[in-house]
Order: sequence, then structure tokens, then C-alpha cells
Amino acid sequence: RMRSEAIAVYLDAVLKMLLDQPILLDANTTLESVSDIGEDDCLFAISFKRYSKETVQIQKYFKRKGAFCIALTDSNASPLAGTSDFLFQAEVRSVSFVDSYAAAVSVVNSIWTRITQRNPGKSQRKLEVLEELYKEVDVFY
Repeated sequence: RMRSEAIAVYLDAVLKMLLDQPILLDANTTLESVSDIGEDDCLFAISFKRYSKETVQIQKYFKRKGAFCIALTDSNASPLAGTSDFLFQAEVRSVSFVDSYAAAVSVVNSIWTRITQRNPGKSQRKLEVLEELYKEVDVFY
């Protein structure tokens, strides 16, 4: 779960800069916050080998409610594949005993790049507002 969560946190951080109201479902999110899911919603589920049952069950719930389901996983044999409307695959195997998630991060980078290309004006405005906030709060040196 932790492997997938790191990728999800990164995706969430980027989406918060570009889109309206993305919600990261993690151990700190109550299910009540997503109980009104419907056809206008989209779930982006992330899970790799030793797949999280919780992630798979949440995707099944979203799918039953009519939400569009996207998954990032390592195989089309993943339990997420069967309920995904769109599936991204990223190899995580490595020659060492620790898997590499570089390909998964590259998929996330490609996604946010495409979002900014499809909505350049909105993306630019949101980033300008964020930059103004950074200056006003004096976040960076």
C-alpha cells in the first residue's frame, strides 16, 4: 500500500494545482467524504503487485455508482483491470529486491502534462493564483 500511496500523494499534489477539488483517498480519508459519488466523478486508483484489497473494493464501488474509473497498475492481470474504464500499466520490477516506481512517476508526469495542454488557460490561471499565494505567505526564499 505504501508504494502506491507515494505515487498517489504526488498525483494529488499536482492535481490540486490544476483541477477543482481532487480528493486523495488514503488512510486519513473517511469514506463518508466520497459517499455521494456519481456519473460526473472519476476515480484514479493506483495499486501494484500484492494489490490492496481496499483499493480494489473502492474502485468496484465507484464503478457501480457510475464513476469513470482509471487505474495505474503493473499488469493487465491486476484486479483493478477488470473494473477500469482506462488502464495505465507501469513496470515496477527491478533487478534488485526493491521495486522501481520510476515508470509510474513518468505516467503521472504525462497525465498532468496532458491536463495542462488540454486546458492551458485554466492551468495558467490556477498556477498564477498559487504563485501569488506563495509570495503573500512568503513560502520560499
